[in-house]
Amino acid sequence: MIQVNESILSKDETEQIKALFDVKPADLHVSVEVKGLSKEAAPVVATRPEFMRRMKDMAAIGGGGMMNFYGQMPDEVTLTVNGNHPVYQTLLKETDTEKQQKQVRNLADLALLSQGLLKGSDLTNFINRSVEMMN
Repeated sequence: MIQVNESILSKDETEQIKALFDVKPADLHVSVEVKGLSKEAAPVVATRPEFMRRMKDMAAIGGGGMMNFYGQMPDEVTLTVNGNHPVYQTLLKETDTEKQQKQVRNLADLALLSQGLLKGSDLTNFINRSVEMMN
């Protein structure tokens, strides 16, 4: 279980982080929350509601009736941003907005990738952006 601590970010910084993480991947409904987690915890954690995950899994294996309805719904995911992770102190000071947006998008994509939710063109864009940022 992840321990929740007091966030070191100010209210304005928290709102700025939320705005930066307003990403819209294909076929996903994303909500963002900023919490004060341990500095050692991941910078972003993606979680899905257990009920929806199970319904979509059952629909994928051929459950009939209501299962088809759930299978056609977009995945819901919550991105929990660890406001205490050191990366955000650097990210908030970044003056190059394009670089800042790429870094934020990569953090979000890494969290989505960990849940198997990064697919198709979003995955290709993540790979290309990661290579580009290394140059």
